[in-house]
Amino acid sequence: MEALYLTAGRPPLRQVAKRTNKEISHSTVQRYLHGPQLPKWQSLKLIVSALGGDEERAFELWQEANLSTVAAPAAIPDLDVRPPADPGGDEARRAAAIISGAEAQAEQIVKDAEHRAGEIVAGARRTAARILADARSDASRTVLDGHEDEVFGVAFHPNGRVLASAGADAAIHLWDPARRRLIAKLEGHDRALTDIAYSPSGRLLATSSYDSTVRLWDADRHVQKGDSLTGHEDEVWAVAFSPDGRSLASAGADGSVRIWDVNRRRQKAKLEHSDTATAVSWSPSGEFLATVSVDLSLCIWSTGTWARIGGPLHGHLDEVWGVAFSPDGRLIATGSNDGTARLWDLKTMSPAGEPLDAHTDAVAGVAFNHDGSLLATCSYDRSVRLWLVGDERPYAAPLIGHTDAVLAVAFDPVGQLCASAGADRTVRTWRVEYRDAGPLGGVRAAV
Repeated sequence: MEALYLTAGRPPLRQVAKRTNKEISHSTVQRYLHGPQLPKWQSLKLIVSALGGDEERAFELWQEANLSTVAAPAAIPDLDVRPPADPGGDEARRAAAIISGAEAQAEQIVKDAEHRAGEIVAGARRTAARILADARSDASRTVLDGHEDEVFGVAFHPNGRVLASAGADAAIHLWDPARRRLIAKLEGHDRALTDIAYSPSGRLLATSSYDSTVRLWDADRHVQKGDSLTGHEDEVWAVAFSPDGRSLASAGADGSVRIWDVNRRRQKAKLEHSDTATAVSWSPSGEFLATVSVDLSLCIWSTGTWARIGGPLHGHLDEVWGVAFSPDGRLIATGSNDGTARLWDLKTMSPAGEPLDAHTDAVAGVAFNHDGSLLATCSYDRSVRLWLVGDERPYAAPLIGHTDAVLAVAFDPVGQLCASAGADRTVRTWRVEYRDAGPLGGVRAAV
């Protein structure tokens, strides 16, 4: 065989034999050897195989072909692998055996591929299950557990290092969110607390309660500061400090929103809804106050005259429970018992886009992050959702971990943590990761 590689025409058969490894029939060998389109690069090995290992006959065929005088074709033609015309001959049996072997090999390749595909799918499922388990584990580690009843309010200190929560157990809890530990517990109200807010300086805390009062607290010394603010004739549902910290707004079940002078501890204005006022929010400039109510309305008030600007804004189909101004003051977000959140354009006093509709139950609270790029909504469906402002689709998968209704939501001052409070008596924190140009797209439980 070595002699054949060395002597059989041009190009050297040692090179020709390396070009292909395809079995062919004897009739195909004859046709290509004597036809006008000689496959110049056909391997001698294949012809020998097609001839049943007859090396001498193979060499004779190569000699007959006069390889040195035949030009190479522009492209190597496909080889005919059909069995020879004589079905009863030895060549036919060999060709049939070749085909049978090829079919068996192909079947085995398919089986191997199916097996590998099954392993890949199983591996993917194991990976997904592990990721889900890790996420659930992360979520469980972020639980701030200490309240003895539902938690209705949550707020970050302006420095971001303290998280305050207010619960139906009439207690204020101050947490270190980084170390996940309780710093202090403040008590003084006679009934459930409904909301909590820090002053812009972080020196004061304000709380509202079912006991119809608003109270101020020294946030550093952890004691009540002065007498309770009284005037509401029913439960007080919400509180919010003005951007300069000099005024405080409170919303109550008596349908009123009351404006308090923080330093003098007295009421300086009273605004009216036709039913329970549920939430309040100041514009960043302090020029406007937004209020919402179970009367389905959003009202905008001038803080210079305390007159309502235009008529009540309607769009929700049920009670409105949450309200928040965007950091640039251009938008107002509201959340409703109808299961949606809405954005409103302050300049046009009209809806900005379609409702944000992804929750399956009432939306209890809304909050913007530090730069207004994200809106958080919390719901009785036990989830928190994040939305890219300007997009009417959820920004990421829902934040799942609470085992009962989520009643309040807030961002820290730099938007890295989102805190939620729930009827399951817990406060949870979720870490939001960002790129330089905006949100990264990943939200996970903080660890």
